[in-house]
Amino acid sequence: THMHGDHMGGAFPDYPITKKGGDYILSGITEVGEYIGFGKMVDRGWPDYTYPSPLTGNSLANYKKFIQWNVEHNGMKMEQFIPGTDRQFVLVKDPSAYKDQFSIRNIVSNGEVWTGTGNQTHHFFPEGAKVDENKCSSGIRISYGAFDYFNGGDISGRLQLNSPAWRDIETPVGKVVGPVEVCEANHHAYVDAMTDSFIASVQPQVFIVQVWNTTHLSLNVLQSMISRDLYQGDRNIFMTFIPEVTRQYLGEGNMKNISGSSGHVVIKVTPGGKQFSVIQVKPSDESGKITGVFGPYVCK
Repeated sequence: THMHGDHMGGAFPDYPITKKGGDYILSGITEVGEYIGFGKMVDRGWPDYTYPSPLTGNSLANYKKFIQWNVEHNGMKMEQFIPGTDRQFVLVKDPSAYKDQFSIRNIVSNGEVWTGTGNQTHHFFPEGAKVDENKCSSGIRISYGAFDYFNGGDISGRLQLNSPAWRDIETPVGKVVGPVEVCEANHHAYVDAMTDSFIASVQPQVFIVQVWNTTHLSLNVLQSMISRDLYQGDRNIFMTFIPEVTRQYLGEGNMKNISGSSGHVVIKVTPGGKQFSVIQVKPSDESGKITGVFGPYVCK
């Protein structure tokens, strides 16, 4: 979704080097690529990685080495994420069987947001503006039947007083995404993300929070997620992990609003996309042991 180490992998001297023949370090996406061949890679910055300003750092340099080697030696294709289209990510196997049932719509990238009409988009970031990497994240909506899922990477929108309105990229994204069944929390449900306007627009039955820091999730964001003033109906929150200090911070009362607090989160949609379930899987080993099953939920 964007060029931060927690989303693409870091680059540290003691990490292993690829055995395929390149000189890049295995971490995050480059490690996945070591074991699962990629036919095509899509990111927000290819080919020059200069928006909104030239991107630097060890993680990006390592990632670019990975791209170059795999394009030259493994036939991997590279593309820049195209906001607005629903044809960049398409079914390969038997697409006719799912005609008009399945689609992946590119919603946002680099501050360019789909308008909801055709493939048209609108640019929200002023030319030359200083924009942080998170707000440039790419986001998609996956739809199958009545089921919809949104992942917006680390977009954010909670603003300090007198901040320019364009810094809130979540509000226009939420309006065009509309109600979904499942929403992965923007920017790990950190203090600067998941605005009230965004939540009121997407109205998910299920929130998923990817956690790697004690500040995920923020109490102000939790209060918005559970607020019946923003939208009616039940909703469940699933977290991949909750550090003990975060449990203490949230408190016993708020922890009652968390349905699942440890494990990989798997969404299983029934054929036709009328219902879905949430399955949590043990994260500490590769046993695949199921630690919790929730649902089924009825898609709206």
